[in-house]
Amino acid sequence: MTAKPSQRVEQDELRARMRAVGMSHDEIAIEFARRYHYRPRAAHRHARGWTQTQAANHINAHAARAGLDPDGAAPMTEQEIHDMVTAVGDIVAVLTEADPADKAEIYTQLGLQLTYEPGAHRVIAEAKPQGIMYERECPRGDLNPHAR
Repeated sequence: MTAKPSQRVEQDELRARMRAVGMSHDEIAIEFARRYHYRPRAAHRHARGWTQTQAANHINAHAARAGLDPDGAAPMTEQEIHDMVTAVGDIVAVLTEADPADKAEIYTQLGLQLTYEPGAHRVIAEAKPQGIMYERECPRGDLNPHAR
């Protein structure tokens, strides 16, 4: 008795057969959605044989070429995160030596509020950066059933 191939192997073989007879990736995606019950994005990704990382890289590259992501709204790469953490380390070194009035202005512009609690010997830090944070109630009300 021969073992059934994995779904990935099955899809790779099916994709190869479909491409060999001239079917487009869109046509393959339709068949994958029907056969494997994939949603459209997943069907197109599997129709091309891409991993999620490969699909994200292709989408981000296309968005950059098309000028659709001028603000860098796509998720950051591992290298970008590393570079940002390194830069923040440099900022910490600068802030350590900065004048207290300058620190206060920097914290204000960052939306950072520090509150010292002398009795507990602790500092409470709250970050509310302008432009990405807002405070309001959910229009659908409190959706947490345990809070009622």
